[in-house]
Amino acid sequence: MLYGNVNGYNGRPTKSQLDRMTALSRDLDAAWAKFNGLSKEMGLLNADFTKRKLDPIKPMTEEAWRKK
Repeated sequence: MLYGNVNGYNGRPTKSQLDRMTALSRDLDAAWAKFNGLSKEMGLLNADFTKRKLDPIKPMTEEAWRKK
C-alpha cells in the first residue's frame, strides 16, 4: 500500500509515509537476520544428522530463493 500511495501522488511523501517506510525497513532487516540465523542453526543440525548417518538438509540460498 505504501508504494502505491507514494508512487501515485506527485507530491512529496508525508511524514507518516516516511515513518512507515522506516518501520518496514526495520521489519525486513529483522526477517533477514532471522533467516540467516536459522541457516546457521541448520549447520548444527546437519552435523548431528551426519553423526547419526542421516542425509543432511540443504537450505535454499538467498539467490535460489529469489530466482524461485
